Order: sequence, then structure tokens, then C-alpha cells
Amino acid sequence: MQIGFYFDQSRCIGCYACVAACRSWNQLGPEMPDLIRLVSEERGEFPNVSLSPLFLTCFHCTKPDCVPACPEGLLAKRTEDGIVVINNQELCTSCGLCVEACPYDAPQIVGDGKTNIVKCNLCLDRLSEGRSPACVATCPTEALDTGPMEELMAKYGELRGLEGFADYHQTNPSV
Repeated sequence: MQIGFYFDQSRCIGCYACVAACRSWNQLGPEMPDLIRLVSEERGEFPNVSLSPLFLTCFHCTKPDCVPACPEGLLAKRTEDGIVVINNQELCTSCGLCVEACPYDAPQIVGDGKTNIVKCNLCLDRLSEGRSPACVATCPTEALDTGPMEELMAKYGELRGLEGFADYHQTNPSV
């Protein structure tokens, strides 16, 4: 089974509730980077312009480039649910190879003295309690969902490309 995200670009209003919920739930201090990024691309020409928000985080790829890129072997893909996790943050040497390998810039290097690398883990603690990740639970427009990829595709369809989204054929992100 592979757990992944559903993101409906047409419903996202770029309110950053998902980013704030993630920061709060994971107790990320001001020195820590966001584990979710919203990138907005302007489209069209005046007077017909629009913004297309794009939700970016770790997409727990089927073939994650970040896992083999780590020389310390700290990143791993869990067999039971396909979630990409960091095994031991403190052993990270901050080489940045995982960051360079990820087309979504999901792993983030931090220099706070305790933690050297961070990334989304799909709120494993919440999932183990049968709850949605903080970002999904907080989204006011229901632009986000999570679950087994088979169920998400049955519910929403198999459209995988989004405006501004990196080519997904190599890593097969679970989104």
C-alpha cells in the first residue's frame, strides 16, 4: 500500500492554513523551515490574470531520489505504507545530497545544533491514531486529502499533472 496526498489546485485559495497547521502540529520554531510550501504562479495578462497555487511538500514518491542520495542511509521508504521517513536526524552531516536529488525540495537542511534535516512525514503520529495530517484537517476549502493511492485515485481520478509541477515520471510522487 502507498499512502499519498490529493491536491485540488482549483480549490486552493492560497490561505496558508496548511502551512500554519503543519508548523503548529510539528512545533517548528522560527529557526525551522516550513515543511509545506505554497508557490503561486501568475497566469494571463491584464485584465484577465489569475494565481495558480501549488502545494509542495514531500510526496513520498514511489521511487524517491532522496533515499539513495543520502550517503548516511538516513532516509528510508517504509514498506507498510510507502511513507519516506528520516531514521536518525542527528546523524545527518548536512551534505545536502538528498535536497539536490529531490525535484520538490522536500528535505530541508537546518543548522539548529540538534536537528540537521527535516521533511514531512505525513504526520505519522496522527495517522497512527486514525486522524488526517494536520494540513489536511485544517484546509478550509478541502483542497487536500490523504489516504491509500488506490482509494484517492478511485475517489478523485488519475490526473497527475498540475500547472507548475515538476515532471513526475521519474520519481512517481504519491500525489
